[in-house]
Amino acid sequence: MDLRAPASTGEFAALLRDNGLPVDDLAEVEASDCLVAVDHGEVVGAVGLQVFGGDALLRSLAVSGARRGNGIGDRLVDAVERHARNRDGARLYLLSDTA
Repeated sequence: MDLRAPASTGEFAALLRDNGLPVDDLAEVEASDCLVAVDHGEVVGAVGLQVFGGDALLRSLAVSGARRGNGIGDRLVDAVERHARNRDGARLYLLSDTA
């Protein structure tokens, strides 16, 4: 499995929809601030940052239902945290209506 930047946010929109996450505002997210987990050509996980100056909202973290429990989410969060630090140390925030 590889972690990489998506070609566009549309590359993982179906995964977000399948997990009940919003996709209507994906145009506000830069694909370069997102990561996808790809296994055998299939997007099985995704995470994104929505950056506001020195702050960033961790959003759109999703893992395919069949692939949960395998550490994909952990790898995505670790990688996006590193990405935020490399972006001038952006402070990360997480909003959730289910946690």
